[in-house]
Order: sequence, then structure tokens, then C-alpha cells
Amino acid sequence: MKRFSLLFILVIAVAAFGQEGMEAPAEMAADTMAVGMVADSAAVDTMGMDEMLMTDTTAVEEMPMEDAGDAMEAMLAEEGTLESEVTSGSALIGYTAGIMGGYPVYMSSGLGDGKAAPVFGLIAATPFGFAVGPLEFGVGVELGMYDFSDLQDYKGVVAIATLNTALVETSKGPISVEVGGGYYGASVGMTAGALYSFAVPNIPLVIKPYARANMTLASGDNDIGSVAWINAGLYLAYDISTLF
Repeated sequence: MKRFSLLFILVIAVAAFGQEGMEAPAEMAADTMAVGMVADSAAVDTMGMDEMLMTDTTAVEEMPMEDAGDAMEAMLAEEGTLESEVTSGSALIGYTAGIMGGYPVYMSSGLGDGKAAPVFGLIAATPFGFAVGPLEFGVGVELGMYDFSDLQDYKGVVAIATLNTALVETSKGPISVEVGGGYYGASVGMTAGALYSFAVPNIPLVIKPYARANMTLASGDNDIGSVAWINAGLYLAYDISTLF
């Protein structure tokens, strides 16, 4: 009986120890699974953060490149526009050409009394010039004809260079003075006058009413000496850069 009691106690102890041994691995496995899940979650979070950082970094790196590309395209487009302007005639900006006409409203005594013929010619202005103090002078040329043959048989060709500068600016256009000198038929001569420039809206045309005095040192074969007259008329100047 005493042996049976000892054997029964031993069996119970072994069974209890075995049950604890079975529960311990289960708990360890559960703990291991929990740790693994936590690790996996941390890994996922880390991967997500890395992807977000990579995406943000890529966006930050790509955005300036795209902006730079857009800026480069805009600059090239602008250069292309400028090249188109240059090839389309912008090299002639500042050049104008036109015609002039007028009539003598005063003649010196050397030309006698009576009526004179109208004067006419071709005019051109250039973008060249120079400054004298606050005044800026532009250079132009004129080729024309005058005819006083009904009076003293005095006629000829005018070929002169002119200087023009604006004195007063108005709401419609500048008031300018003009001086010039060159060949007047039989001798050298000079001119001086004033003109008003009115730009025609929507057309590259400028209308210039003028009054100008002319004087020559000699009058040719009839030997009447120096003569002078004053013309009043119009210039019509066209911007020739718009034609090419």
C-alpha cells in the first residue's frame, strides 16, 4: 500500500511536469510569433517610410529639372522669335524712306518776281546719329529738284545730307528742327527749317508738314549771285523695315 501511494505521487508529479513543459513551448511560440509580427510591422513601416522618403526626394529632385526644362524651352522659343524678327527685316529698323513736295512761298530778289514751280524729291532717314548735350541728331539724305526757269532760268538738282533733332514733344508727335547742306545745281548750298511729325495710326507712315529755308552761294550761268527761297510742304516717310 505504501508503494502504491509513492508510485501514484510520482505519476502525478511526472504528469504535472509534462503539462508545464507543453505549455511553456506554446507560450514561447506565441511570444515568438508576437515578436515576429511586431518586427514585420516595423519592417513594413520602415519600408513605407523609405518609399515615402524616396518618393519625396525624387519629387524634389525632379521638380527643379522640369522647371529648368520649361525655362530652357521658353528661352529657346524666345530666341527663335528674336531670330525670326531679325530675319524678317528688323535689321532695317530705323530706316525710313519717302517723298517730299512743296512750293516756294518766298524768293529772294535774285530770283525776280513771279511764280515758281513746285519742288519735289526723295528723302531717307537712317538710325545713325550723335548727341550734342541733351540733343540727339539723326542723319538723313535728300535728292530733289528745284525749278525757277520761268523767272531767271534757275533750276537744278539738290543732293544734300540733313541732320534732324526733336525739340518739343506733343501728344500727336514731335516738333523738330532740320539743317543740311550739299549740292544745289550750280553751287553748294544749305538749308534750315522746322517740321512736325504725325504718325498715322495702324500704318507705318509718318506725315511731316514742314517749312524750310534754302540758300545757295551762286545761281549758275546767269550770274545773279547768291539766292534764297523758303519752301512749305509735306514729307511722307514710310518705315521700310515693315516691307522685308
